[in-house]
Amino acid sequence: MKTDNNAQYTAGEISKQLILICENSTDPWGIKDNQSRYLYANKAWFEQLNLPANFRLKGQLDSDIPHPIAKFACYFQEHDRQVRETQQSIVSLNIYPYGRKQ
Repeated sequence: MKTDNNAQYTAGEISKQLILICENSTDPWGIKDNQSRYLYANKAWFEQLNLPANFRLKGQLDSDIPHPIAKFACYFQEHDRQVRETQQSIVSLNIYPYGRKQ
């Protein structure tokens, strides 16, 4: 098991290649399981939500995150469901308070 930003995952859950892409990206990335629970997020994701490095993300739903976006969790979970069902990405524009100056 590997730990990055307190999001623990096993090699069977997420490929090494995908983690390397996320870790080396300056864009925020989060990875969820089929129940919309987080498995992983990169440093940029934690910084965007101004979450402490010791926040335990694995297993959390969007509604569990201590950030104003939590109140929009039902929309995120609906997007997740649509992606699972259609096997296609969904593009959405989200405008929320992000970063340290929320």
